[in-house]
Amino acid sequence: MLYVNDECVPDEEIDREVARLRAQYERTFADKPRAEREAELREWAREDVIERVLLRQAARRDPERVPPDRVDRRFRDMVKEYGGRRAYFEHFRLDPSAEEGIKRTIALEMKVARLIERIESAAIAPGEDEIRAYHELYPEQFTVPELVRAAHIVKHAGEGADRAALRAEMEAVRARIAAGEDFDALVRAHSDCPDNGGDLGYFPRGQMVPSFDDAVFALDVGAVSPVFETELGIHIAKLLDRRPACPATIEEARGSIAAVLAREAGETALEDFIDAEKAKARIEDR
Repeated sequence: MLYVNDECVPDEEIDREVARLRAQYERTFADKPRAEREAELREWAREDVIERVLLRQAARRDPERVPPDRVDRRFRDMVKEYGGRRAYFEHFRLDPSAEEGIKRTIALEMKVARLIERIESAAIAPGEDEIRAYHELYPEQFTVPELVRAAHIVKHAGEGADRAALRAEMEAVRARIAAGEDFDALVRAHSDCPDNGGDLGYFPRGQMVPSFDDAVFALDVGAVSPVFETELGIHIAKLLDRRPACPATIEEARGSIAAVLAREAGETALEDFIDAEKAKARIEDR
């Protein structure tokens, strides 16, 4: 039986961690002999559990309580997920008298989360030199996606709208564009969103609804689409410009790089904290 600072850790906790890790571990190390793989998987699970126990023990030492209303709210949310109190306790085969113990566990989990957040947020933020060095080392990680600039004429087709009539109107507008009439003038006369001549500015794929992207990204610059429909309405789009994907400049990538480096610094700070706790802990198999 595993003991961490004289706290008994049930074998079931390690068994659950083995089950959680198994699929990913077996995919990654499929070429190892099965017996070796099983032994290593259990050792990894054991180390994960030891680290979690050390974090729980450190969190317990924090005298600051978790506000009881937050614990109660989390418990209510958990119960609601299972369809109510009775269903919750039946699902876990627990007696309703276990509620206070469950709430103590919730409070401890919240203290652990708070501890981790404090450790990670205290990590030193990346400096400009680090950001620039990262950008130079991994430029392929940071790109500006393909952008298009489009304008459209749109008729909103909400509940109860006569979509057939709206489409017929738009088909007539499209015929006038094909005959050479000015697109901007037709936007002002017929669109439900005439501001800026219907100009949507530059946008990447994924910012608009998929059916809009499909219609617009297929166009050549200067081309006008057929009438098409989305969940937002009935449209005619004109592609005004296209910018191909390209590497992001340091100015464009700075925020993303800073976030990556801050996350890595936080993870390192947490690893260092756990290593320090492990170095002074009594970890025994009895």
